[in-house]
Amino acid sequence: MTEWRPDQLVFVDESAANERTGDRKYGWAPVGAVAEVSELLKHTEKWSILPMFTVDGYEAWELIHGSYNMERFNAFIENHVIPRMNSFPAARSVLIMDNCKIHRNEVSGYLIRLIVGSEAHM
Repeated sequence: MTEWRPDQLVFVDESAANERTGDRKYGWAPVGAVAEVSELLKHTEKWSILPMFTVDGYEAWELIHGSYNMERFNAFIENHVIPRMNSFPAARSVLIMDNCKIHRNEVSGYLIRLIVGSEAHM
C-alpha cells in the first residue's frame, strides 16, 4: 500500500453485533475443574453497519437490522461510495475492501469501474 497516498485511500467494511457479541466463549477454572457459566438466554436482533471511511474519518455509513447481502452492499456502493470517489490519482480514488463474497461480484465491479475507469483492479 506504499504506492498510494493516505488521502487516496477509501475503506469499506461491514460489521455486525447483537446482545451476545460481548459474551465470553471461554473461561478458566482450577486444574481438573470444569469452567462453568450461567447466563440468561438472549435472542436479540442482529444489527449491521457498513461504513465508508478515509483518513479524515467516516464519510458515509448505513446501519440496518439483519445482515448485508450482495444487493444491499451494491446499493451502498452505488448510492454512498461512488458519488464520493474520484478518478485516480486524486484524493478518495483507491477503494480498499476485504475479499468477502458479497464484495466480489459483477455489479460492484461494474459500478467501481464507472467512476474509476477501466484501470480498476478487482
